[in-house]
Amino acid sequence: MKTTHLRLSVTALLVTASVGTAFAEPADVWSSGAPTVAAAAKAIAATPTPAPAPIVIAPSAAPAVVQPAVATAPATVMRSSYRYDSGSTAGSVLPNAASSAPTVAVDKTPVPQMSQRDLDEKLWLSALAGNLSMVMDLVNQGANPRITTRYGETAIHAAAARGHMQIIDFLVKRGVSINARTSNGWTALHHAVRFGHANVANYLIQAGANPRVQTSDAGQKTPIDIAMDKNDLRMARILGYQ
Repeated sequence: MKTTHLRLSVTALLVTASVGTAFAEPADVWSSGAPTVAAAAKAIAATPTPAPAPIVIAPSAAPAVVQPAVATAPATVMRSSYRYDSGSTAGSVLPNAASSAPTVAVDKTPVPQMSQRDLDEKLWLSALAGNLSMVMDLVNQGANPRITTRYGETAIHAAAARGHMQIIDFLVKRGVSINARTSNGWTALHHAVRFGHANVANYLIQAGANPRVQTSDAGQKTPIDIAMDKNDLRMARILGYQ
């Protein structure tokens, strides 16, 4: 009986030791106080994971305003005065449209008109200078091509003295007489011969000028006489001298 009881005690002791070992913490089994990997994993698993803290974005400060170095006026909306059609588009808003207002002040002061005397004097001087375009323009403005100086010289006399053939031709076509005489009886042909303009003298002869008209001054010279006094035989032949 004692033997049986001893066996049961030993068995019970062994069972108790096995069960204790199975359920004991590793720290209880080993004398070392260091936790095992399994114990650390078990501890991590048993520890509740805290919820992550919400991310809070702080409101940003008021946006910085950059002021321009030079103050600018607000853009002006302009309206077009051009009518594209008869519909509702006329006068529509056109941003950045160019202004139709003049940028330069216009002088509206009326330009004073030249008097008749101014026109006539300027015509004579233009004929003397050989300015054909000015002569034509002045005649179109009302200048009198038959005007004479106080010595009786017409614009043809002035042009003949300077050899301006085109002006003579223009004035003749405007009705100016090629035989007009000055206060001393000089014709345009006298002037052309005196200053040696053979082409002008030839034109005047072809147009009907008289080479034998005498001046009324002391010399009483004809154009031929003037040519001979100058020993200009070429001019004398143009005038009909034999």
